Amino acid sequence: MEANLDIFRRHSSSWQLNTPFREKADFLQTGVLKMLAKLQNAERLSFGGSLLQILSLAELRGVSFPTFKVQTLTLKTRFAKSSVPGITRLLHNSPGLKKLIAVPTHIDDIDIEDWYLDNYLESQGLNPDQCWRSKYDVFPTSDESDDMIVRNEESSWELVVSFVEMMLRNVTTLEMLVVGLKHIDRSFNDSNLLEDLLQMLPNNNYVSIVLKR
Repeated sequence: MEANLDIFRRHSSSWQLNTPFREKADFLQTGVLKMLAKLQNAERLSFGGSLLQILSLAELRGVSFPTFKVQTLTLKTRFAKSSVPGITRLLHNSPGLKKLIAVPTHIDDIDIEDWYLDNYLESQGLNPDQCWRSKYDVFPTSDESDDMIVRNEESSWELVVSFVEMMLRNVTTLEMLVVGLKHIDRSFNDSNLLEDLLQMLPNNNYVSIVLKR
């Protein structure tokens, strides 16, 4: 009925310290996709940032994903390009999705560094720049996303809008989209500014959009 999935790295483990990321990425993609195949009938699923990054690698490599019957999907991740390919594939493969919850993670939460992902793509004969820029260049890298939040830049508003637009483009049956703002911009605590942001979001008569501070 329900599953909460992420990848947690133990920096003290010998496997973590001594195994090249290329081998770990192959192992993790295989394991995650096998696990997802067992969760096709789950009604509620939650995915963390590192797991979404691994799914992004699989998507960029053209690996097939299972189709899900999930009705409520929670995504806990940075609003960064390294998670977007995995997210778009999950949304495409969830034709009955009714509620989507996007929770931006805190900058102290550890995801996989972008350069590890780039090196892995190169090892697979892929050009990282072409992979990320073809569809996902509107989104920042993980480091750039963190800088926006630390500096409290107005561009963080644009990031939320872009992320919402991306999610809405990839769903057909969605009824409610909930977007967390707690770790993105402190100015969202101002009700008037929050209303301004809501006006910037795409108008969709079929989806109720909720912004949570």
